[in-house]
Amino acid sequence: MTLPNKTESSTQKILIAGETSISVNIANDLSNSSYEIIFVSESIDTLQKLPETKISEGHIKAINTDITNINSFEKHIVEDVDIFLALTNSDSMNGFMCQIMKHIHNIPITVCVIENANYLELYNNLGIKTINRTSLMIESITNSLN
Repeated sequence: MTLPNKTESSTQKILIAGETSISVNIANDLSNSSYEIIFVSESIDTLQKLPETKISEGHIKAINTDITNINSFEKHIVEDVDIFLALTNSDSMNGFMCQIMKHIHNIPITVCVIENANYLELYNNLGIKTINRTSLMIESITNSLN
């Protein structure tokens, strides 16, 4: 998936809900591209894996809150978030958070990691972009054979 191009005058805000090393790596990589990153996790251990220099320089804002409690999570929503990434280990939480962000908070781009391929069509029909490791692996293997 390619993120939209930014204009020189505007910095896009990406809100990431994550608790995995992949979410930390994505936050770090996106902060290198000058996106404003807001990283929310209930795990102190996960937040401590974020690069300290990126936090101190303001490239990543790290927030410790219970992301399974939507009321607690919504307190940390900032205006003008352009992209929401749900990168937890829970398909249902990722899908639920994306629905809230897309349909209540009107965040234009929402992306969630879904391990159960049976849910991909459902979330795609709701306007939520999905990422499924199995599908990505199949596509990658198929492409490498061609």
